[in-house]
This record gives sequence, C-alpha cells and structure tokens, in this order.
Amino acid sequence: MYLNEQYVHQSDDGGQSWQVISPDLTLNDKTHQQNSGGIAVDNLMTFDGSVLFSIVESTLEPGLIWTGSNDGQVQLTKDGGKTWTNVTSNIPDLPKWGTIANIEASRYRKGKAYITVDLHQMGNFDPYVYKTEDYGQTWKLISSTVPKSVHSFAHVIKEDPKREGMLYLGVDNGLFISHDDGEHWRRLRNNLPPAPVYWLEIQERFDDLVVGTYGRGYYILDNISPLREYDVDAKGTDAHLFSLRPTFRFQDVQSIKTDGPSLNSGRNPAYGADINYYLKDSTDQKIELQILTPEDEVVRTLKGKNGPGIHRVMWDLRYEPTFKPKLQTTPPGRPWVQLNGEGWRPLVTWDLDLMRGQYGPKVVPDTYKVKLIIGNKEFIREVEVLKDPSTEGSLEDIQEQVSFSLELRDAMNLAVTMINDIETIREELNIIIPKLRKEADRKKADELRIWATNIAGSLYDIHLTGAREDAFRSPMKLYGRLSALASDIGGFGADFKPTDQQRDVYAIFNKRLKDVDTKFKKFIDVEVKQLNSQLKKSELQIQPAKKKSHNIIQRTNR
Repeated sequence: MYLNEQYVHQSDDGGQSWQVISPDLTLNDKTHQQNSGGIAVDNLMTFDGSVLFSIVESTLEPGLIWTGSNDGQVQLTKDGGKTWTNVTSNIPDLPKWGTIANIEASRYRKGKAYITVDLHQMGNFDPYVYKTEDYGQTWKLISSTVPKSVHSFAHVIKEDPKREGMLYLGVDNGLFISHDDGEHWRRLRNNLPPAPVYWLEIQERFDDLVVGTYGRGYYILDNISPLREYDVDAKGTDAHLFSLRPTFRFQDVQSIKTDGPSLNSGRNPAYGADINYYLKDSTDQKIELQILTPEDEVVRTLKGKNGPGIHRVMWDLRYEPTFKPKLQTTPPGRPWVQLNGEGWRPLVTWDLDLMRGQYGPKVVPDTYKVKLIIGNKEFIREVEVLKDPSTEGSLEDIQEQVSFSLELRDAMNLAVTMINDIETIREELNIIIPKLRKEADRKKADELRIWATNIAGSLYDIHLTGAREDAFRSPMKLYGRLSALASDIGGFGADFKPTDQQRDVYAIFNKRLKDVDTKFKKFIDVEVKQLNSQLKKSELQIQPAKKKSHNIIQRTNR
C-alpha cells in the first residue's frame, strides 16, 4: 500500500506500519504556503503547493512508481523508492503550477504512461493530457482535439483494459473517448449530465464503465464492449450486430424499502442481456430481433429502432409475456367506468402481485441465438445465459420450473383468449339488443348476454372497475388464480422446482379451465348459431368469425 503527502509512504502489512520511501517530491515553495488573506485568517492550507496529488504503481514492472504533485511536478522511481527522477522539465509547453490530477501507467507497454494536468486554479481551462513511452524522457500532448471551453480542463485519463490505445478522458463537463491513443477524441454522452468527471474505473468482469463526478455522484455505462468493437468491425458497414457478453439469470432479492422516494436513490441497470446493433443510416425497413433456442425455436421477438447510430435493446431473459386482457364492457351497475380511445380498458387488480406471473417465464441457462432482421438481411450472434451463482437450485430444478411455468403461461393465454373473445361478444350484444324489434329476438339475445356474462364471470371478476379497493370486494376468479400461481413459481420461486402442492393446485385450475373452455365452445357453436338463425332476416344479424382458437361475434349489416 502507498500513501502520499509530500513524501511517499509504503506499508507491507495492510497499514499496520508505514515507512517513508521518498524525499519531498514537491517544490516546497513557501510563497505558495501562506494564508489566503481577507477579513478572516485562512489557515486551512487548502491550496498549498506542497502535496502529492497522484500516485500509481506499474502493473508491468515491480518497483516502478509514478507521482504527481499539485505544484506541477512529475517524478518516478524504478527501484521501489531508493532513487527518484524528476521528469517535469521534459514535458513540452506545460505551464507552471498545474495539478497533476491523474497518472495512468500503461498496462500494455513498459515505460508508457499518461498524465492529466489541471490548471483551472491558474485561470487556464484548456485540456492538458500528455503521453510518454520512454519513462518520461519525452512527452507528447495528446489532447489537442478535445474542444476547448471554460469546462475543458482534464481530471482523469484511463486505458481500456482490453484494447490497447483505447482511452477514456474525464474533463470538467463530461467524458471523451479515443480509439487511437489520443490522436482523436469523441464526446461520449448519452444521458450523462455535463458534470465534472473526476474519476473513471472499468469493472472488467462485466465491462462496465464507472464514472465518478464532483458532488459525490457516480454513473455506470453498462457494457462498453460495443465501443471497442465499433471502431474495428462496425464502422464503415451498413449494419452490424455486436457480440454479446454472458448474462446472469439473477433472481430478484426481496428487501425492506427504507429509502422512499428520495432524490439520492440510485437506479439499477436494466435486467437481462443488452443487444446492441449499429445502423449507418436510417431505414424504412422493419427491424426485428429474435431470440432462439439452440434448436431454432423462437423464444422472444423484440422490436428495434431504425434510426442511424448504435442502438441497445434489452432482452429480459424471458419468453413472450402472456396475452393481455382487453375488456370492452363496463362492470354491472357501474356505467361511469370509461373505456380508452380504442374501445377497451385493462383488467386491473391491485396489491395482489399477479403481474409477476404475466411477464413470461425466464429461460433455462443455456446458449441462445440472437438474430437481427433488417428487411431480408439477417445477422446472428450467440449469448450465454448463466445461472445465478447465489441460488441453490440445480439446473434440473430450473428446467422443471421453466417447463411448469410454460404450462401455466399457455393456460393463462387460453383464459385471456376466451376473455377477449367473450368481451367482444358482450360488447356486440350490448349494441345490438336495443335495436331489436321483435320480443322473441330480444329475449334470445338477452339469454345469450347472460350466458356470456356468466362465462366472463368465471374467468375474471367482472365487477372490477380499476379502483384499488375492488381487489378485496369479490373472490379472485380463474385468470387471477392462474396468475397468482405463476407469480409464485416464477416471481419468488428462486431456482427451485415446483412443489407437489403447486402442481396439485394447477391440476385443479386446469380442470376448471377446461370446463369453461367446453362451455365457451358450446356457446359459440350452438347458442350463437341459433341466434344468428333467428336473426337471419334482421338487418342486425350477427355472424361468428375466427380469431385465434375460438369463434367471436362481429356485427354486420345485411
């Protein structure tokens, strides 16, 4: 361990004891060690020019240590502190009294290092970033292409840990990136605010760039590997699908919420695999991303953006979500409940945590194909989905869990298909019945409406209005119970296989669902046909039409 003041201290026992291994490596200019004057005496020595501001040890050469001071001195030792060399005078056109804010010893080449020099306290706001490749004997300014402004002075420079010559530079209002060892710089922004970037680190396991800003805030750019790949493989092409990093199938951890809606709360990264692709120009062609199993079974289809540049689409490691119920009628006795502009309202149940069962099951850990489709062109990569290392369930347990969850998803989709179809029928009947002139026709249609309402009521709580308290006024129906079971399996089941009791409960629900399906088919195939036959001379005759696996009614004029 090393500690710097005006001297360098070294500890070989974790900080239990320290030894001085250098002389004073600053100018120790007493004229810059005075109080700042004014009405009150300032003896905090905040701007003393006598402190080592940066220190770094080479990862390639044992005993090679670089230091930089806040009075502009750059020194190094090659023998662990026995002898030191001041190389400041070798730096061309470096103004005096700059702060050597950061030194980056190269991990690729011996004798190579980068420094950032902050001169804003001297009224100089230009970026000063230098590079040496011969232990400081010669230096080159590499920041000439960074746009100059009152916020362009540099704080920190970092090498990319996986690609030589790729650099990241933090200045007082943002972040820059270079692919050619500092010859050219490009602003890297996205949603990063124009904050002073004081430190940078790259989390090598996940390839995340961590940005520390003045004011104790930090930001993380998840997965910077496309930035490396762009300059080598994507630049100059019409389209490119970037390689994907392995993705963990993490399980959510439940915890007590103590922070509340605080402005200092951070935001977690998006869950799942980030799929990145590049388009040279915008296109009118449909852009689609498919996730496939090793056997080419489509797991998920995602939409992509068609504008120029690099785009990121997140796959949450799930199969397709369940179908969405669309209610086209108002609850009985509650005509004030409104439909949206498309003529339907969502099926909302508050506080019972059903949504987790409707997201679609997470896939089994395996290697999957990712296909980018742009018109008739296809680009294919692979992504490895890894098991959560913190869970105790086995791969076989997960396979059983996913297989069972897919059964539940199919059952829920059947329920939603019947809900949507029966809702269409109810809505059509509500329109047609007031217009029927014959008593017999109205009686038969009313019977049909009651039957349809009973089928709907067996699938979902038809009294739900969307209000929060509604969830506790009536028993949960079949669709809600299936959702709750799916949520219990996929939302909070960790990586364990389903219990025997969960399978028994599903068997009960599945029998009920089949009974409702039988009634629904009879309703469509018999009752609707009878009403159509009775109304065949009416201008408001209704006619069955195919939709998915069931028939529905549509109003026609004849």
